[in-house]
Amino acid sequence: MKKVILIVSILVLGSLLAFAAAADGTWNFAGNDATAPQQLSLATSGTNLTGTIGGAAISGGMTQANTLWFSATRSGVTYKYKGTINGTKLALYEEQTAGQGRLLNYNHN
Repeated sequence: MKKVILIVSILVLGSLLAFAAAADGTWNFAGNDATAPQQLSLATSGTNLTGTIGGAAISGGMTQANTLWFSATRSGVTYKYKGTINGTKLALYEEQTAGQGRLLNYNHN
């Protein structure tokens, strides 16, 4: 019984890590808003997420299944991000510390 639980646990963990790895790589903005970060570069290690958005380093990055979240400071303004990956698409919600937000869409290269 312990072996079965161990095997199932390993399979579940492996599938969670596979989803997290889907975030890895370069994502390009899929719109024509010049004020939006045009490129996002991400790398995962377990549930930790690192990278850049619009050239700014991200901090506090985490992934769980197909969801990711992080913060970044660009041009002196701190933004919080939360996104959902669906295949090669990333819907990323950007919120300023003042509470203003917008939805940004990215495509994976």
